[in-house]
Amino acid sequence: RHISPLAVPWSAWARTLGFWVPLLLTATVALLALATVFHTQWARHEQLPYPITTFTASLLPDESGRPAFLGNRLFWIGFLFVFGIELNNYLVKWLPELLIPIRTSFDCSALSPLAPVLTQGAGNGLFYLNIWWPVLGLAYFLRTDMTFTLTVTPFIYCTIFGAFAIYGVPFRCGRMLGPSLEQSIYAGGYFAILLMLLYTGRHYYRNVLRNSLGLRPREPVEAHAVWGMRVFLVCTGLFIVQLVWVGLDWQLAVIYTALAYMVHIVISRMIAETGGFIIGTYVYPCVMIWAFCGTAALGPRTLLTMFLVSTVLVSGPGWAPMPFFVQALKLGDALRLDLGRLARWGVAIIAIAMLVAIPCNIYWQYDRGAPTAGWPRATAWYSFENMVEVKQRLRAHNLLETADAVRGFERCAYLAPDQRQVTAFLIALGIALALAFARLRFTWWPLHPMAFVFLGGFPSYYNWFTFLLAWLTKVLVTKYGGARLYERLKPLMIGIIAGSV
Repeated sequence: RHISPLAVPWSAWARTLGFWVPLLLTATVALLALATVFHTQWARHEQLPYPITTFTASLLPDESGRPAFLGNRLFWIGFLFVFGIELNNYLVKWLPELLIPIRTSFDCSALSPLAPVLTQGAGNGLFYLNIWWPVLGLAYFLRTDMTFTLTVTPFIYCTIFGAFAIYGVPFRCGRMLGPSLEQSIYAGGYFAILLMLLYTGRHYYRNVLRNSLGLRPREPVEAHAVWGMRVFLVCTGLFIVQLVWVGLDWQLAVIYTALAYMVHIVISRMIAETGGFIIGTYVYPCVMIWAFCGTAALGPRTLLTMFLVSTVLVSGPGWAPMPFFVQALKLGDALRLDLGRLARWGVAIIAIAMLVAIPCNIYWQYDRGAPTAGWPRATAWYSFENMVEVKQRLRAHNLLETADAVRGFERCAYLAPDQRQVTAFLIALGIALALAFARLRFTWWPLHPMAFVFLGGFPSYYNWFTFLLAWLTKVLVTKYGGARLYERLKPLMIGIIAGSV
């Protein structure tokens, strides 16, 4: 039904904007400030590849004022090859009687009966082979252990998934915002990745923190990182205060904030390390807290609050500001810009954009209607479907009034962790930490802990064959041509990406 935005009471507008704008603004600024803290450690100390930024920087003018790739023959070979294929396949839709499509995807589903365990583990998508040119080009700049990991991970995961499913233990069940073994496995992997990136940069982060608090650091650190840490601490405190204001206990608000930040940090790290530009998440802070605390210890009102904030804050972290800001800082560093000035202007621009976009988006949804189908719409109603289930469960056990009334540390008396979810979380945490330590200890170790960001998700199904081609390409180039040939072929891969774009 059409509702005029002007017919909505101003009090409703004030309540809506007065809640979501400050909440999103403080969380976003905190994460952007945290990106400035991570930048030096990731870009200089750990030398992450930043493949998307590498491609972007290659298209910008050099000292002569013109992009260097314009005079490179290999760039134009890669560009025209991919551009020709894509243009031909587009024109086929208009001129099907004149042109023949060049296939970049292949249906091998006829082979699925040969691997029943994979199909039981939701691995049907692995039998559809896709060549995605941007991924092929970006993956050339990754380490071979990363491309190998992204190739084999979906097969390993779906095999384990299928083996458990055969014995009646499904990993994937329920709604996106509901507890499941798969969600707990992802959460354990995310937590392990966060612990490892904090461990590897512990000396630098400690010095930044000491300097930001006015203590004497053991080593000098950049001014933009110090101010970034200060802004992060202030905005995080404001975000926690806002969560308490809308009804969460301060204990839960602190835990929720840490878990929400974890999702954005891990996704930003993943994009900097792999260039995976299509990525969602299966990790929701509200679901993790629900699995570890139980329904009676939280109550429907607290759960609903966390569900709604999670729907807005962590449903699409791959397209949130922090991953873009991480790339922007790396690009500014490559161009020798003043990172402090870049960070200040970047935060200001994003804040202004949010202040304009959120009211306009709400106005247009009232004026023209909100989406009625698709993933964003489905995500919006999961919170309320969960509430129906939670209330029915509590009412059946005569715990509804008690769960609504419990507060603070009183919740500890009603803790009832889901043993299966907790066990899955701990097993995934242990495996991911083992992979990370093995990678630090052994140079020949082939698997990367970043596998836990992909596992059996859509990007892994869609991209595994492209990563396989990238891995084979890099192995053959380095084995038979060495580092010199590898460097010479970089313009070819940049041309492949540009042709697709």
